[in-house]
Amino acid sequence: MASLVKLKFSEFDFKKEEDEDDAFENFLQDLEENGFKQIIGASDMPEDEDEKVYPRHVQDLIEKDAKISEKLQKEVINLFIFYLTKLPSVPEKHFDDLESAYKRALEIITDCCIFKNLKDLEFLRSVFKTLQEFISEADFPQKKDIVDVTEKAVKELLTVLKRNKPLDVYDMTLQLWKTVTISPKADKFPDLVRTFDDLTSHVKEQHIKKEPKLFETWAPVAQEVLEKGSPSVKTGKIGIIIRSMIYDFRDYTKPQKKYEKLWIPILVNCVKWQIPVTMEAACRVIRDDQWVRCLNGSGR
Repeated sequence: MASLVKLKFSEFDFKKEEDEDDAFENFLQDLEENGFKQIIGASDMPEDEDEKVYPRHVQDLIEKDAKISEKLQKEVINLFIFYLTKLPSVPEKHFDDLESAYKRALEIITDCCIFKNLKDLEFLRSVFKTLQEFISEADFPQKKDIVDVTEKAVKELLTVLKRNKPLDVYDMTLQLWKTVTISPKADKFPDLVRTFDDLTSHVKEQHIKKEPKLFETWAPVAQEVLEKGSPSVKTGKIGIIIRSMIYDFRDYTKPQKKYEKLWIPILVNCVKWQIPVTMEAACRVIRDDQWVRCLNGSGR
């Protein structure tokens, strides 16, 4: 379905249709409707022939029909990401129409907790990679509206961590965090940076205690963020997020000798940033006797 939209999207002639206010909106809705009808097939159509397939009937099938649910989940995500990446290039007059289409897909994703429930990790990685590439484009962010819709997308993608085993998806969320925070243009989208508060709220105490590899996954990425990111005042939220992460891993991870090489570069770079939140975080670790023994190489 999303492939049909991608194929036909470029066929819309914005110049030819510029005098018709609802032409683009109708064009997108027709593509969505026809595309999902092809996927669903005659046997799963709504009982009411006048009822549209998308978005409500598609959402019902995702929630209730196991045999087609995953396929529809992926189609809705693909549609959602495609619309997001096309928003910067549509004429201003039609921005709201495309944003409405983006929101139709986002609402289904949110209501059905698709990122939390989808099991195909390779597919999820491809979605995160597409979003990273979008944020890394030279002209991003084209305007504040693009930052706003991207912020909503990131917030939804991070709900992938709400699953029972967040370790399975932790690295892809950290790579997205790194892409945003080390961007030389991060000062232009501080609200997008702040969205990554969810990294700490979704990964909880019980997860860290149960799975020490969360720390081992986090540490190299955190080190790179500290080495390449900016402690500037405007994006100072990066330091606050890192401090929260350090506190969580300090409190809930059992000290081990092998962690010495992971912790020391992080603590050194926290001090190098010379801002209160990161220096405070480093001090808290080195004031803890059990972690001091670990960092001295004696373990516990």
